[in-house]
Amino acid sequence: MPACLRACVPAPLRACDQAASAASQVAFATGATHKYALQERAYTALKVEHGLPAQPAVRVIGKVADAYSTRTSHLKKGLPGRRGRHGG
Repeated sequence: MPACLRACVPAPLRACDQAASAASQVAFATGATHKYALQERAYTALKVEHGLPAQPAVRVIGKVADAYSTRTSHLKKGLPGRRGRHGG
Protein backbone atom coordinates (compact mmCIF):
# COMPACT_ATOMS: atom_id res chain seq x y z
CA MET A 1 0.00 0.00 0.00
CA PRO A 2 1.43 3.41 -0.94
CA ALA A 3 2.42 5.66 1.96
CA CYS A 4 -0.13 8.34 1.04
CA LEU A 5 -2.97 5.80 1.32
CA ARG A 6 -1.54 4.14 4.43
CA ALA A 7 -1.83 7.42 6.31
CA CYS A 8 -5.53 7.69 5.41
CA VAL A 9 -6.52 4.14 6.37
CA PRO A 10 -7.20 3.69 10.09
CA ALA A 11 -5.08 1.14 11.98
CA PRO A 12 -7.99 -1.27 12.67
CA LEU A 13 -8.67 -1.57 8.94
CA ARG A 14 -5.01 -2.27 8.25
CA ALA A 15 -5.06 -4.94 10.97
CA CYS A 16 -8.12 -6.55 9.37
CA ASP A 17 -6.48 -6.45 5.95
CA GLN A 18 -3.33 -8.09 7.27
CA ALA A 19 -5.42 -10.66 9.13
CA ALA A 20 -7.34 -11.47 5.95
CA SER A 21 -4.06 -12.07 4.13
CA ALA A 22 -2.90 -14.36 6.93
CA ALA A 23 -6.21 -16.26 6.96
CA SER A 24 -6.02 -16.67 3.19
CA GLN A 25 -2.53 -18.12 3.48
CA VAL A 26 -3.79 -20.61 6.07
CA ALA A 27 -6.73 -21.54 3.84
CA PHE A 28 -4.48 -22.06 0.84
CA ALA A 29 -1.86 -24.04 2.76
CA THR A 30 -4.32 -26.32 4.56
CA GLY A 31 -7.15 -26.50 2.04
CA ALA A 32 -9.56 -25.35 4.78
CA THR A 33 -11.65 -22.95 2.72
CA HIS A 34 -15.00 -23.40 4.48
CA LYS A 35 -15.78 -20.95 7.26
CA TYR A 36 -15.79 -23.32 10.24
CA ALA A 37 -12.78 -25.34 9.09
CA LEU A 38 -10.83 -22.13 8.55
CA GLN A 39 -12.01 -20.74 11.87
CA GLU A 40 -10.63 -23.81 13.68
CA ARG A 41 -7.22 -23.21 12.13
CA ALA A 42 -6.90 -19.42 12.04
CA TYR A 43 -9.06 -17.82 14.75
CA THR A 44 -6.57 -17.89 17.64
CA ALA A 45 -3.70 -16.66 15.47
CA LEU A 46 -5.77 -13.74 14.15
CA LYS A 47 -6.67 -12.69 17.67
CA VAL A 48 -3.15 -13.03 19.07
CA GLU A 49 -0.94 -12.00 16.16
CA HIS A 50 -3.14 -9.24 14.74
CA GLY A 51 -4.81 -8.09 17.94
CA LEU A 52 -8.32 -8.46 16.58
CA PRO A 53 -11.32 -8.70 18.90
CA ALA A 54 -13.56 -11.75 18.50
CA GLN A 55 -16.17 -10.33 16.13
CA PRO A 56 -13.75 -8.79 13.59
CA ALA A 57 -11.69 -12.01 13.63
CA VAL A 58 -14.77 -14.09 12.80
CA ARG A 59 -15.87 -11.60 10.11
CA VAL A 60 -12.42 -11.68 8.47
CA ILE A 61 -12.52 -15.49 8.41
CA GLY A 62 -16.02 -15.39 6.90
CA LYS A 63 -14.95 -12.94 4.20
CA VAL A 64 -11.96 -15.10 3.26
CA ALA A 65 -14.13 -18.23 3.14
CA ASP A 66 -16.69 -16.39 0.97
CA ALA A 67 -13.92 -15.27 -1.39
CA TYR A 68 -12.71 -18.86 -1.81
CA SER A 69 -16.29 -20.03 -2.39
CA THR A 70 -16.87 -17.36 -5.05
CA ARG A 71 -13.58 -18.17 -6.74
CA THR A 72 -14.38 -21.89 -6.84
CA SER A 73 -17.85 -21.20 -8.25
CA HIS A 74 -16.48 -18.92 -10.95
CA LEU A 75 -13.79 -21.41 -11.95
CA LYS A 76 -16.41 -24.16 -12.28
CA LYS A 77 -18.37 -21.87 -14.63
CA GLY A 78 -15.27 -21.18 -16.72
CA LEU A 79 -14.88 -17.61 -15.48
CA PRO A 80 -11.23 -17.32 -14.41
CA GLY A 81 -11.43 -13.60 -13.69
CA ARG A 82 -8.92 -10.92 -14.51
CA ARG A 83 -5.23 -11.15 -13.89
CA GLY A 84 -4.46 -9.58 -10.55
CA ARG A 85 -1.41 -8.34 -8.78
CA HIS A 86 -0.46 -11.92 -7.93
CA GLY A 87 -0.60 -13.13 -11.52
CA GLY A 88 -3.71 -15.27 -10.99
